[in-house]
Amino acid sequence: MKLLIPTDYSENSIKAFSFIYSLYQSSITDYVFLNVQNARHAGSLLSLDLNHEMIQKSNIKMQDLVKKIRAEYPDINVSGIVSAGTLIDSVVEKIEELSIDCVTIGTKGENTSSSKLLGSNAIELIGYCSKPLFVVPEEAELEATQRVMLAADFEKDPNASTYDCLLDLCYKNKCHLDILHVAKPNTKHFSEKDIPFSTEALTYTLTERTDTDVEYAIMDFIEKNEIDLITTVRSKGGFIHDLFHSSLTKKLSMHSDTPLLVLV
Repeated sequence: MKLLIPTDYSENSIKAFSFIYSLYQSSITDYVFLNVQNARHAGSLLSLDLNHEMIQKSNIKMQDLVKKIRAEYPDINVSGIVSAGTLIDSVVEKIEELSIDCVTIGTKGENTSSSKLLGSNAIELIGYCSKPLFVVPEEAELEATQRVMLAADFEKDPNASTYDCLLDLCYKNKCHLDILHVAKPNTKHFSEKDIPFSTEALTYTLTERTDTDVEYAIMDFIEKNEIDLITTVRSKGGFIHDLFHSSLTKKLSMHSDTPLLVLV
């Protein structure tokens, strides 16, 4: 399994890497750090010189980062890439080019003019990333992951393989999975047989809540339970897809101290 870690060299991006390492460790064969420089339009020699200088400086930082990670984690294969363009385009491109299996990103970067956008980019990436995406908040306390929540409506389910990333980490870390089904009034009830993946050898609890306010139901469940990782499924036409265009996305990825996993 290959992991892509977009980085602005902040502590938060390193925290995002550390979180995934704690979950998967040897299951990941390659850890690839990616820094993206927003190159200026090449309309003059000055622009070309500035772009070249930005990339050169970033390459030096990347070399230092990779050297540091290799020293601290000698058992993993780690590399670094610097590219020019936008974060979203670069991530999508590298996923295809390098056959990436999952992505992890922090929600905040260092407090400088060049990296303030990482938080908003993390939110935007949720809508475009074609592989499972882990979003790790700056304030997350990365202790042992024991309880994971999956919130979905399961009305327009993706393939069962969509849940592989989630199930793998649950089995590997012996996590308890809270499956939360939020149903609107006057809709059919959800039962064990409706779960779209195998639950064999899985420790889980199925909870159904009926509420007209799906956002409230999810946040209320999180607040009342000690959840270590929030998981949702991004599927067109489902309520999670709709919520990605509402305030819930910002609450989950910016104001929560709990990591988020978005399955696709």
